[in-house]
Amino acid sequence: MPFDLVLYIFFFLLISVIVYPLHELGHLVAGLICGWQFKFFSVFCLVFYFNNGLKIKPMPKPERMKCFFGMVMLIPKTEEQLKGSALYAAGGTIVTLLLSVALLFLGLIFSYHPLWFFYPLAPLPLTILSLLPIQNGLLRSDGLRLLRLLRGGKEAAEEQLLLKLTTIKYKMADHQFVFTKADEQVARAATDTALRYVYYCWKLDDNAVFSDEKEAIKSDLDALLASNVALKEYDKASHAEWDMRAWLDK
Repeated sequence: MPFDLVLYIFFFLLISVIVYPLHELGHLVAGLICGWQFKFFSVFCLVFYFNNGLKIKPMPKPERMKCFFGMVMLIPKTEEQLKGSALYAAGGTIVTLLLSVALLFLGLIFSYHPLWFFYPLAPLPLTILSLLPIQNGLLRSDGLRLLRLLRGGKEAAEEQLLLKLTTIKYKMADHQFVFTKADEQVARAATDTALRYVYYCWKLDDNAVFSDEKEAIKSDLDALLASNVALKEYDKASHAEWDMRAWLDK
């Protein structure tokens, strides 16, 4: 096999791998543009975060395979910042598209080798996959989240409320959110299983809830868990021995 062919194959595979952390970097940049609070960025099992300065840790074993190629978490802090949800969802795809365009542009200017023009194709599988409106259990692709946010109405309200409630429940940011009656109506009427789950869990954690209301909410949560296999697994995993918040605070 000619050496230049081996070299081109090597760089094609290299681009195919690094596109994953670059995709997450796109979400990171989009979140920072929106003013969201940075929590952590992981790539190839290493987690970068701030706790009295920049810290780096290996990702705990339970999460290594899920987050191997990259994962990022930023959290909105105010109602106003929730408007940036669509940009945050699209950030990764924007970066992978720009990478394809940049590689094509560089090939047109600096390379006459036909194999170079395979490089812009390397990021495309991830770009297409992230744009497809896919849901796996409780997890949604960037494309589905973006579609729901751009449609507006009930779906956008559910997406933004899920972000807001997750931030409040898990105390992920020094937020300035107020949970309103309108939010409660959206949560109770939601067909979004993940939203209803987080809402019920948050209400159960809320000491202000009266005991009779607590029993009703617990009953709703039990019924929700009984009717959804994916949610049962998620609930079990969320009570696993590894707690991201406690781990980052060490």
